[in-house]
Amino acid sequence: MKSEFPASAFWDFSRRVYAAPEVAGACLALQQRCAVDVNLLLLGAWLGATGRGVLSEADWRDLGAQVEAWQRQVVGGLRGVRTWLKAMLGGGSELVNALRKSVLACELDAE
Repeated sequence: MKSEFPASAFWDFSRRVYAAPEVAGACLALQQRCAVDVNLLLLGAWLGATGRGVLSEADWRDLGAQVEAWQRQVVGGLRGVRTWLKAMLGGGSELVNALRKSVLACELDAE
């Protein structure tokens, strides 16, 4: 279930950078070990790469506060379901694996 998003220079940049070798792994490590919001990280990279300016510390705090509830409730909820399916139900049935894959697609879309 791949969602189609409206055209966005930031989204295109994020997808391109995230697909580069070792970037996804580094981003996920920062997310897991340091609770870094990968989208905000990529936003900073996009702002710098495109010369759109630098956000102040207060701007970053505001952005972080705005996305925190979404990340916790929506993305975190989907991630919790996906990891629970993996841990509790194992990789047993094709049906469970298909469901986990669908939940992962929703999780990535939500991020």
